[in-house]
Amino acid sequence: MKRNIIVLTLLIIIAAVSRFIPHGYNFTPIAGMALLGGAYFKKKYLAILVPIAVLFVTDVMLNNTLYRAFFPDHEGFVLFSDFMIYTYLGTALMVVVGMGLLHKITAPRLLGSVLFSTIIFFLVTNFGSWIANPVYPQNLGGLMASYVAGLPFLSGHLIGNLVYTFILFGAYELIVHREINVLARLS
Repeated sequence: MKRNIIVLTLLIIIAAVSRFIPHGYNFTPIAGMALLGGAYFKKKYLAILVPIAVLFVTDVMLNNTLYRAFFPDHEGFVLFSDFMIYTYLGTALMVVVGMGLLHKITAPRLLGSVLFSTIIFFLVTNFGSWIANPVYPQNLGGLMASYVAGLPFLSGHLIGNLVYTFILFGAYELIVHREINVLARLS
């Protein structure tokens, strides 16, 4: 049990570190991290806490290095941005999708979870853009404009979600089953 927590946490950390590698717009491991946590952590608070904590740590590092230009109004160290609330809310909802749909891991369930999670994250984060960005009027037209503006980033997000989710789940299964096979041979 403890080993599974360590394996899950390490996989989530490794995935999060990949955010520092140059990548296409929104080609990120966030959905994979969230779905993996939701599917496999037995303690549900860990399923939400670990992916969001790891995401927060990498956000702080990225926001103060590579993404610093996006925070011209912040003087000094950027610990938190209001928009991050929507990212973490979307991530938490993806964890819940993993908890709800991935009791049994199959390729079709995993694919469906990725598609559903991608849509949820898109809706939540673009809603956050509408709320936080004064470019969008605070009416239905402004909300629709924020969703339309997010469409070019949706394909990268979906592809990244698919790639990272299948890699993370595959890696977890290989590690756990290899560990079980090694322990069986030793006994």
